[in-house]
This record gives sequence, structure tokens and C-alpha cells, in this order.
Amino acid sequence: MANPLNLEERQELLTHMAQYWGHHGAPSSICTFGSPGVGKTLDNGMSFHRLAIYIGIKSHLTSIPAATGIPMGELAVMDVRTISQVVSVMHEVSRWNLERIRAGEMPWIAMVIDDLQYLATGQFQAREQEMIQARAAEGKDPDSRGVYLSVTKDIGYMMNLVRDLSLHLIINSHARDRDETLPRGTPMLPSRNMGQTFSGQIGTLLYAEKEVTTTVQAFAMPGGAAPEEASKPFGWPGRYCAHHPSYICRDRLGAAPERGPMNLRELLISAGHSVPRAPEMEWLDPAVESGAEALLAGADYWSELR
Repeated sequence: MANPLNLEERQELLTHMAQYWGHHGAPSSICTFGSPGVGKTLDNGMSFHRLAIYIGIKSHLTSIPAATGIPMGELAVMDVRTISQVVSVMHEVSRWNLERIRAGEMPWIAMVIDDLQYLATGQFQAREQEMIQARAAEGKDPDSRGVYLSVTKDIGYMMNLVRDLSLHLIINSHARDRDETLPRGTPMLPSRNMGQTFSGQIGTLLYAEKEVTTTVQAFAMPGGAAPEEASKPFGWPGRYCAHHPSYICRDRLGAAPERGPMNLRELLISAGHSVPRAPEMEWLDPAVESGAEALLAGADYWSELR
């Protein structure tokens, strides 16, 4: 494990990173949650590309190189399975980022944790095994009631630790079914109250949902003719809800529309933060600018710009 930063080193890091925070004076914490495949990970990659460190199950991050064209080997990806492993990486990140700055490289400005549900489940299983072994050594039967509390504390410790890293924190998670008993509409975590507890720790909560559109369906013609390619809608695959009747949503950025395009970068910029664009992603600027102009003019983004 890298040595923790001393006071002078931490001040050096904070002074450099403050240029990305605008008038806020601190980075933001955002949780996006929704159905699998809605585009949460894809938006992370399109928003931060090489300027984020991605922590999670590596095989779940393949949409980022597929969408950005940046090879997985050129992205900062930490392949982990539990919250404890995430915490171990966090202890190293400030040192790594300071070294990047001193070497004249762009620092990471965000940490993406993808996906909290899988990592919390892995943490639960690890803590459960620890409990079983400890109670077996005492001649006692397994009792997993305390495991939920342990994992809740582990997540709370992770949330407190990330505040010292000088990075935007982006956490993805699956959503608990809105029709389940309370607390419904929260990130799906192992226990019923764990999602509610986590929701109280994070800053901005954005529910991600697919945008329902009418597309041309592709049908095979008689005689084996190749089907026509289905039309692809313009823009991002879904939208973020800053307000929703069935899910817990909260926009502490003060920039998210009630329902808007799935684009974390533009939300952070609108809130006063600075998020540089990678050279290979500059082609996105015209699309984003036209979408922003349409929204400001009161147009329907989804129908007008596809």
C-alpha cells in the first residue's frame, strides 16, 4: 500500500484539483440507478473517458471501450469484487493522482464505482463467511443478522473515505423494484434498509430509464432476403430523472432537468464544474450543443433531434 499523503502533499493535490470544481469548492457525489443495460456505464465512459478511474467488475465495463474507441488497456480500470477491495484502491488513488500531476499528466477527475449492487453482494458474502468461521470456532451456529450491519458500515466507511480523494464520485447501481414494499425506488442492496441508508449518504440520486421511442423494426423478407437495418435514435440511450413519482431522486447539483438526456458531463458543467473533453471525443460537442440549444428553446429533445 502506498504511503498516505502528508499535509503538504495533500495541499498540493487539493490546490491543483480545485480548478475542476468551479464555485463549489468541492467535487460532487452522484448515484445513478436503474435497470441493467439502460446505459449508465456507457454514459460514464462518454463523460469521463481517460479522466476517470473505473472500479468494479472489469467484464461489466466493456461498453466504455466499445463506445469511445479507447482500448480497455488505456483506461484506468481496477477489477474488484467487494467493498473492501474498493477501499484498498481508494487508499492508493491520491498518491497515484499526485504522481500523475507531478509528471505533467492530466489527473483523474472522477472515480466511477460500477456496480454497487454487485460489490455490496460480494461484500455480504465475504462478511458472511467471516462470521460463519468465527462462530464455528466458538462452537456456535451461523447467525447472519449482524452481517447486514457490517456491510452497511463498510459502505459508510467507503463513502467517508472518498471525500478525501478530491474526485467526483460516480456510483452506479441497479434499482430496487418500485412495486416492492418500502423502501422502494432505492438502489438495490442486500438488505431492505441498506438502500435507504445509502441514499442518505450520497449527494445526487438520478434514476436512469430507457427512452421509449418508435423505431423501424427489421423483418426478414420471404425468400431469405436480408432484413433492413433498424433506425437508430440520435443521442444517448436513455434519460436521467431528477424527479420521479416511484423512485427516490435528488438533484443536489441544481442543474438536472426533471427528465433529461443521459449525460453526466453536461450536468456537472451546468453546475459549474470543469470536465475536459478528450481529443477523440470532440465530435460529441456539436451534438451536445444542438441538444442544449433545443432544450433551452423549449423544444422536445427526444422528438426533434433524433
